Amino acid sequence: MRNFNDQKIFEKFKTNVLGKTNTLTNLTTNQRITNKIYELVPIMASLVLLTDVMWLVISTFFHYIDFNISTIICIIALIFTSTLMIVLPMLIKNNLFKRISLLIYYLIIISATIVISTDRAIVSSKMGTQSGVNIVTYFMFLLVLFPLPYIVDSIVIVASVVLSFIIPLVFAGNLGFDVISNLLVRVYIIVGYIVLRHKNFTHCYKQIQLERMQETLLEYSYIDNLTNILNRRALEEYCTKLIRSDNVDNIGTVFFDIDAFKVFNDTYSHSEGDVVLTKLCHLINDNLKDDEYLFRYGGEEFIIIILNKTKEEMLNFGLFIKNLVYEANIKRNDISDFDRITISAGITMNNKHDLIENDFISKADEELYIAKKSKKNCVAFEKNIYR
Repeated sequence: MRNFNDQKIFEKFKTNVLGKTNTLTNLTTNQRITNKIYELVPIMASLVLLTDVMWLVISTFFHYIDFNISTIICIIALIFTSTLMIVLPMLIKNNLFKRISLLIYYLIIISATIVISTDRAIVSSKMGTQSGVNIVTYFMFLLVLFPLPYIVDSIVIVASVVLSFIIPLVFAGNLGFDVISNLLVRVYIIVGYIVLRHKNFTHCYKQIQLERMQETLLEYSYIDNLTNILNRRALEEYCTKLIRSDNVDNIGTVFFDIDAFKVFNDTYSHSEGDVVLTKLCHLINDNLKDDEYLFRYGGEEFIIIILNKTKEEMLNFGLFIKNLVYEANIKRNDISDFDRITISAGITMNNKHDLIENDFISKADEELYIAKKSKKNCVAFEKNIYR
């Protein structure tokens, strides 16, 4: 079972080394759809803005409709809010604000359809009635194209669409309100809204499932299954990144393994050995900085890579790791020399050429061999032993 710190290991590697983020995967279905609508809403707002301006200019120029003051105010409000919604998506990152602004904008559009449908100047004129129905239908159709994901918001929108039929029917029905046409428009709008909303949810849910599968496969390819730290393939990927980097001068390597670990496994069982490996990895990894990485090279052998350190800093770091394991006091009674788990380490300073030729492993292995021959629980650096 992976814990939170285990997940952070891969997240750090994925972001800093692989250059990938999973912000989309972390979003809920509702948040994803809201973000998608918010990216497209400038198109919708542009269409509403263009339609309002053209309708107002043409009607005024040809004098075939004398709008009531309420309709003029409504059109101006739509022009203002539509202009705002063209700009807002480039400025707003907060998901709650996106949701609220979308809901308010949709309600303004529906309110505009109510005002247009109850404008006596529009309803009393045959040409006005036809243009009014067309405008209302057009605005409603735009809402269908971008259904809101949250169920509460959608209920509010559907209820508002129903009211947009009832209110004009009550206030303008005696002036020739086209009941059948307007009713059919609302029915089509509500059905289309529900169907498209369900389709968006289905598509988005499948996309999230696919991304999560890809994320899991990516993680399995770079994380050691037993210890949940980075594996050998991750080490190769990291070295490739360092070779391509322009900001790396010195590449420090600490190559270490657990002293007499085969004896420990033979005495206490391999399952107990697995517990020790996991415990040690968590202990060491929890004491590494963001730019320091621990890799499982194989068996009980591990590599830590840290960058741009002096020789003295590398030596102190290697001694710190050795002492960290010793002070953890993980007991063992299978050999006479030690009463606890210890490690031996080889330290090297490398450059990019060492990474290209893969010499850094063999150089560190030579230092580790020197440490293992010196009664263990020590650090070898430049063929000298330090305890």
